[in-house]
Amino acid sequence: MLTSYHVKCPHSGCDWSGILLPCRDTDSRGSSVRSTFIAVFECPKCQRRWKAQAIGDDAVTLPMEQHLPYSDILRRVLMYPTRGVAGLVDDLLTVCGEHGLQLDWRAERCRVCLPGGAWEEMIDVRLRKSVFRAILARIAALCNAQAPNSVSPYGGQGELSAGANPPVQFRVTFANTPAEQRLELMTGREKGTGVESRSNRAEQAAATDGGGR
Repeated sequence: MLTSYHVKCPHSGCDWSGILLPCRDTDSRGSSVRSTFIAVFECPKCQRRWKAQAIGDDAVTLPMEQHLPYSDILRRVLMYPTRGVAGLVDDLLTVCGEHGLQLDWRAERCRVCLPGGAWEEMIDVRLRKSVFRAILARIAALCNAQAPNSVSPYGGQGELSAGANPPVQFRVTFANTPAEQRLELMTGREKGTGVESRSNRAEQAAATDGGGR
């Protein structure tokens, strides 16, 4: 039987404190009444977790594991949406665009990395298949809104833009069938380095040809 503890959320930007029960995936060690646990707590305010060593009636917060700031933000967007599927996709694109993230998301796992960085697997991000398929359908609709009939509802490769000042161009590869669901997303600014839009590439090619005459 788990005991409640007086704890304070150690995460940056959150000041919640109060009485809290450990999560059910707490790792208990020992069988005495005043046993020692590696307890996992989830903050009711920011929804993030941390570990503490519970000894008797006390819970001592363990050193925080290293997390890149964007991974916490992305995890909250995916696991705690507040505006339906369309809002979730908008927030996902906003986070990826702001940080220049590359996303490799499949039904059984989700990985993310910065350009040129190492992949980080977000092991606690798990969505129902129906939700994931709805997200993929929204991605397909956005691609087709930018370039009509550029992708099938069941998969393909396409581009879409999101944000402003300047907008971010996304290249996506996805599959959305009963047997397979996946999303690969790469980002880059439409202007400057990174992914260039088709129109920019065409303009550059035309200028080069004109200059050679």
